[in-house]
Amino acid sequence: MKKFGFLFIFSLVMASCTTSSPLKTTAQNPIPTNPETIEPNSTVITVETEILEPSDIPSLTPLSPEPQRIEFRTSDGRVLVGRYFPAKVNPAPVVVLMHWAGGNKSDWEIIGMTTWLINLNGNHGGEGLFSRNEPSFLPYTFPEMPDELSFAVFTFDFRGFGESGNDANSVDPESWILDASAAYEIASSLPGIDQERIVGIGASIGADGVVDGCGKVCLGALSISPGNFLKQSYEMTVKELNERSIKTVCIAAEDDPGSVVECKKVRGISEMVINYPAGGHGMMLFDNKLSLDPNIGMVIQDFLFDIFGVVQN
Repeated sequence: MKKFGFLFIFSLVMASCTTSSPLKTTAQNPIPTNPETIEPNSTVITVETEILEPSDIPSLTPLSPEPQRIEFRTSDGRVLVGRYFPAKVNPAPVVVLMHWAGGNKSDWEIIGMTTWLINLNGNHGGEGLFSRNEPSFLPYTFPEMPDELSFAVFTFDFRGFGESGNDANSVDPESWILDASAAYEIASSLPGIDQERIVGIGASIGADGVVDGCGKVCLGALSISPGNFLKQSYEMTVKELNERSIKTVCIAAEDDPGSVVECKKVRGISEMVINYPAGGHGMMLFDNKLSLDPNIGMVIQDFLFDIFGVVQN
């Protein structure tokens, strides 16, 4: 297998040699325990800054690979539930995954994307059936990752979905922007994270969420089937991100007309726009039988390599 060089690892080493005031992350529980809204033995992560002397800089020991259940609060007080998958290296870039409507954070696990990003299970993803139990939704075959490469992953349930509630039909879609923003913020504070390297990947409502919630935290956002679902103009948001040199990628299929229109609007603004001839909406594109060209897994991998400076020797 070809060897890869990793610019982000090099830049981290150089930064540690020249900086005397890195950030230190700690775990706290600022949310009052309420048995009606918070599960027992849950963890809430916040960030605390502290000036450190060079001798106090923590070691880069990898974290435990066990996923961590994370509860966090949005700016309007809603408690959401997420899951943090530490990388095999520390610190690591983090990918925030945002699910589609009708799904939840586990969708990314079931298609194998979380294990692929962490670089487990032979580099190609996980096992299991899709949560909707439809025969077409099987584990997806992702492209091979270099052995040494590993991304941290943070997934979460938007309010009204999964562990964040069962009232999606009564939720104002615009409030999902607050959820997306809070997810980016909490991801940046997790232990083992390189706070300067955060991106978002989302499908459907998550496709809008990764751009609408980007704020000042993320370096880039990849949208699969966007559609102004959060009451914000996808086109205008992408333009604003482009002006701030934040890279975006838009993916849609021609048989998903609402989404393909949005992708066509940002052609020439986004880093890349891909409109497949067919494939459906959102997570439906993760179907090995579609034989998409270019392969959607390769598009995602190229996006991450570009954003995080992974180069081939």
